[in-house]
Amino acid sequence: MAQADRVVVVGVAPGKIKATNKPFKDDWVFAITVRNSKVTKIREYIDTQVLARASEMDASGAGVTLAIGGHRFGEDSGSAVDRPSQATSSSNSQP
Repeated sequence: MAQADRVVVVGVAPGKIKATNKPFKDDWVFAITVRNSKVTKIREYIDTQVLARASEMDASGAGVTLAIGGHRFGEDSGSAVDRPSQATSSSNSQP
């Protein structure tokens, strides 16, 4: 969807939290501003609750690292999220 200098992209990114082996489906929205044919702003909206639930350990589990939008949270320094390299998206306009 596009209007003036704003484009909204809706998509989904499936993946799996390595530490828990639990799958997730993260629905996301990007709100993008384009001025003079250049991207000037990107705001990402994700369902953090879906990722948090998939990160929950059983009673015997240890701490988990969660990676969201390039930011890492938790105890482990290894990669915490397995995501396929392709995410589906739809948009009526391209920036």
